[in-house]
Amino acid sequence: MRNKLFSIFIMDVTDSSKFENYQQLSQYLSFWEQTLNDFSSNIQIKAKYRMGDEIICVAEHYFSAYLLANHLLSQWKFREAMPYFGIALGEFEKDIGEIGELESWNHPSIKIAREKTEAIKTGDRQSYFAMSMSDFSMLSKTSMNTEMEFLFHLQSLLINEQSNSQREVYSLYSLLDKQQLVAEELNKTQATVSAGYNRGKSDLLAETSNLLLEKLETLEAYQQLALLHRPSADVSDKQILSRQFLHEPEKTEETIFENRQKIHSTRENWEINFKHHLFQRFKKYPEVRPWEI
Repeated sequence: MRNKLFSIFIMDVTDSSKFENYQQLSQYLSFWEQTLNDFSSNIQIKAKYRMGDEIICVAEHYFSAYLLANHLLSQWKFREAMPYFGIALGEFEKDIGEIGELESWNHPSIKIAREKTEAIKTGDRQSYFAMSMSDFSMLSKTSMNTEMEFLFHLQSLLINEQSNSQREVYSLYSLLDKQQLVAEELNKTQATVSAGYNRGKSDLLAETSNLLLEKLETLEAYQQLALLHRPSADVSDKQILSRQFLHEPEKTEETIFENRQKIHSTRENWEINFKHHLFQRFKKYPEVRPWEI
C-alpha cells in the first residue's frame, strides 16, 4: 500500500496579545476550526485550534493546505491582527482520519511547518506564507523555492495595499466569482464593485494564488510517480524519477501529465465546494464575515 500525500499548515496570529477583546478572537478561531472540520468532501481534513492563537490543519493532497489557508486569509476579518502560515508537505501510511489527536501527532511535517511559522514570526513579516521545499530536489529545489517565495511575497504585498472596501470586494469575489453577485450582496452598483475589484488588483491576486496552486499540483504529480516506482530499498525519489526519464521518457512525461490533469480537476471541484461551504457558514454566522452590508 502506497503512502498518502498530504499538506499541513500551522497558523498563528500577528500581535494577538494586543487584541482588545481576546474572547472575540478565541471564538473567531473556534469558528474557523469548526468550519474546516465540518467541510464534508472526498478529501479528508483535520483541524485543531490550540491555545496560543494557533490552528493546525492537515489535509490530503499537496495543494490543500495552501488552498485552505489562502481562503482563510482572504476572508480574515481583523486586519489589525492578520494570520500567517507555515506550510509543509508530507506523506503518511494511513488516512488523515486515522491520525487521532493532532496535538500529539509526531510527524516530521509538524516540526517543519512550525519552523516556517516561527521564521515568519521572527523575520521581516513580508509574507503571510512560508513553505519548506527541502524534500523536492528532483524538481530543482532552488528554482522552486525562489519562485514560491516570490509569489508568496507578491500576494502578501497586494493584500496589504488593498483598502478596506477593496478587500471587501475581493473577499466576496473570491467566494462568488461574479461581480453581479458581489454587488447584490454588498448592496452596491456593479460599477462600484468593478472599480473596487480593479483598483484592488483582485485579478492579479487571483492569478498569483492560481500559479501557486498549479506549482503544488505539479509537485504532487511528480511525487505520485515517485511513489508508484519507489522500491523497498533506500533509493531517493530524485534517483527514481531520473531512472524513469532515462528509460521511458515519453511514458514518464505522459504519466506526469495525466497525474497533473487528475489533480487539477480534483482541486477545482473541491475548491468550488469549499467556497460554497464557506459562504453558507458566513450566512449562518454573519458576525464573522469580513464584509459589511
